[in-house]
Amino acid sequence: MPEQTNWKELKICMDSMEAQLIRGLLESEDIPVQMDNINMHDLLPGVGLINIKILVPEEYFEKAEKLVREFYDGQ
Repeated sequence: MPEQTNWKELKICMDSMEAQLIRGLLESEDIPVQMDNINMHDLLPGVGLINIKILVPEEYFEKAEKLVREFYDGQ
């Protein structure tokens, strides 16, 4: 992976369980993952206004998008 990584937003999750499942799926396929707002969401779980953004490097975006789509389609 290049030193200067451009991260792209893949998905927004409403809860940390969903975000962690997606993170695990992507990391199992050797796709780097960053999650924005995960700490704030866990700190204030009942607020519901804090979304968790899942980001992947641009060069992994298409593969990650396909994996997440298949995950939600149950394939």
